[in-house]
Amino acid sequence: MLPCGTFARSALGGVCWGINKKGRGIIGPPTNCGPIMVDIILRVLIAGFGVLLLSMGIQYLWDPAGSAAQYGLAVSEEIGLATLRADMGAFFCGSGGLALAAAALNRPAWLLAPTVLMALAFVGRVITLAVDGADPGTFVPMAVEAVMVVLFGAAMMRARTA
Repeated sequence: MLPCGTFARSALGGVCWGINKKGRGIIGPPTNCGPIMVDIILRVLIAGFGVLLLSMGIQYLWDPAGSAAQYGLAVSEEIGLATLRADMGAFFCGSGGLALAAAALNRPAWLLAPTVLMALAFVGRVITLAVDGADPGTFVPMAVEAVMVVLFGAAMMRARTA
């Protein structure tokens, strides 16, 4: 079997392929394909988080009052609805859209903005814990934000060392 080549990476979107002794092309992990499998897994995970964030943003654009109620927020005036649509919709749609595009187009540098935004959200939750105390609903979003920061950061670092 031949090791993965540049053509195989670009033409098949990161899927390794090689030629066996009978001259037939095979898809799978021939030699030296471990790093490519890691890249594929990272891209799939990043795309999944991108879809999650994008769906949350669309939910804020479509039904800001209902979305806010799920997170313990109450809206009393139209300006509150506009703020939720604009700010929360932009935060989640922007982060999710960039993450999804970075995964789909293999552009890890596009993960910088979502990484910074998720890190700032995490810091905001830490400040809330320090100032207001712990709420049982706080830890799951914190864990998700931390995982996204680590995952997005890992993808950017892999791209720098490749």
